[in-house]
Amino acid sequence: MFTAEDTTHFVRHSHKQNFMLLVENHNQYSEFTCFPLNHDNQPSETPYSISTDALMDMVTLPTTSNTQAELTDERVFLDNAQYLGWTYQTTDKTKLFYSHETKVIANSFPFPPLIFLLHKTKRTLSIYATQHKTRPKMTTRLYCAPLPNINNFGHVCLGSLVLPKENNIDAISEAYFQSTKTHLNNKDLFRGKSVTNQEYYNWALEVIKTKRKVSVKELAPSQQSTIEKLLKTL
Repeated sequence: MFTAEDTTHFVRHSHKQNFMLLVENHNQYSEFTCFPLNHDNQPSETPYSISTDALMDMVTLPTTSNTQAELTDERVFLDNAQYLGWTYQTTDKTKLFYSHETKVIANSFPFPPLIFLLHKTKRTLSIYATQHKTRPKMTTRLYCAPLPNINNFGHVCLGSLVLPKENNIDAISEAYFQSTKTHLNNKDLFRGKSVTNQEYYNWALEVIKTKRKVSVKELAPSQQSTIEKLLKTL
């Protein structure tokens, strides 16, 4: 994360071309300048300015020339030294495990499309809801995920859950869904109203019984309102 008027750079190695990125952060915006590099990591072409969307595409390219690594999962929108970000769509078999006092929910649940963000070193997780199943853009809006152990910034309380050591997005996602959630970390996850643990429990049961879809229209916007704002906090 950079503060106002900071300047920094990093070198990125993609399967197509190496480049150096100059980042100039100002009070209200950031400027990005790309310097293409040759095989000796020396400037090979005239530098040029790039947009945030173009930058996002560049930094999510595979980091090695290995054939398997080049087969990047289309769900992955961010993959660098520290973070792994991906979209995830649950299936009809994905369950909500929630324990409230003596009451337990262990039923299939119609989750909306979700955005996962993993800190690779700290093994921490953030989850957000989104409207569409497609690969997100910088302007993609983020909403509070309808899950009890996530705060309004999207940070997950993992409790006793230990995430898989491998950065396998399906294994991590499934490990999270298989864990039992025990407390409500964000009482304001719904748009325009606060809820208690009991009210969340009642809401989840109603969704399960009616088999209706959970719409982002009923979810409060996340404090990280868009993908762009989320990435700027990293």
